Amino acid sequence: MKTQWLMALILLFAFLGPLSPADSEDDDGVDWSDPPVMCTEDVVHYFKADMIWAEKALKNPISTSQDLTRAQDILEATRDLDHKVDLIYRAANDRSMPPLFLLSVLMTENNFVNDGLSYDGGNYSCGLAQINVFEYCKWAQTLNLKEAQRIQWPTKEIGEIPSKLLCSTDVVNKPVELMMKRIVKDPSQEDINHVELKKVAKIPFEEIRNKMEGDENLKKARYKATVSFLNHCRSPRYAIPALAEALFQLHKNLPNDMRNTNFYDADKKPKNKCRRESVTPYFPISTSWLIAGALFNAGEFIVPGFEKYKPKPWSEMKPSDLINLIEFIPTTGELFTKRPIDWKILDYYVRSLINYSALPDQPIVDEIPYPTLSGN
Repeated sequence: MKTQWLMALILLFAFLGPLSPADSEDDDGVDWSDPPVMCTEDVVHYFKADMIWAEKALKNPISTSQDLTRAQDILEATRDLDHKVDLIYRAANDRSMPPLFLLSVLMTENNFVNDGLSYDGGNYSCGLAQINVFEYCKWAQTLNLKEAQRIQWPTKEIGEIPSKLLCSTDVVNKPVELMMKRIVKDPSQEDINHVELKKVAKIPFEEIRNKMEGDENLKKARYKATVSFLNHCRSPRYAIPALAEALFQLHKNLPNDMRNTNFYDADKKPKNKCRRESVTPYFPISTSWLIAGALFNAGEFIVPGFEKYKPKPWSEMKPSDLINLIEFIPTTGELFTKRPIDWKILDYYVRSLINYSALPDQPIVDEIPYPTLSGN
């Protein structure tokens, strides 16, 4: 009899299909128009305990090399925090972006640690903003002549070359890879630290030109663009606005109804509680900007999944609804990605974006451990 009931339940669930994301708890108890968030300038609170530990570790004669490296990373991350906060506000306000969102991406990506160049699945990401040469290239192409000269951007060599060709994702990483291989045998297995990064930037054009694609002018332009990236990707002055521009473009390219969510009417924006002013019309934690963060992490190919399985109009989608949607899509069998673990990583990523905006030690949504293949 128990077996018959079990079979009946299995057949019923097969007939009904997976539950909708709307079937999860709808009332999350959060007023997303005025959520319990910190101010961007208070980011130092996230580092207080780590800073105390780091100072002790550096003075401890029996600290391991791993502890010393972590301690140095923490102190590097907290250096010139006021200046970094200034850059966050400026870059966010220039793009009508919630400053807390930009801060949360920086924290989620690399915890403000300003390391060298990592393989990152062939993207070759760099520094505290974890930008790659494609994102840097797209940002640099928006600069005026004076700003471009500061980063030695090859405006003259680029000439009439379209940005779409110069910054093509198909080949823009090639010079980085070729130059890294002059320093390390296998870039996919070895990161480049900040000292080695300077050596990579000095690799002559002649040593890689025959392995690059395109005509001579395009090769030179891409090479010099790559050198600019290698020389400046660790500088917060350039990395933070480059990251902001990448997120802004992802948000700008969202479908209109997906983009126009979670913003204030002109007369209903809460009084500013922070020492610095944000000019964005969006909520501090906005569904549409969280989607832009999700695309920065996973890629724009996931947009059809969001569109197909959203349980309600985008105008009604709260950040918690987005998390429910991310958890639901893998149950449909249409993963929109080759690895199911990618959705678990995305779930972790979006939750982190939300909670890094929250008051310290007061997460707004449930925290989950970082997914691993062994726990998949």
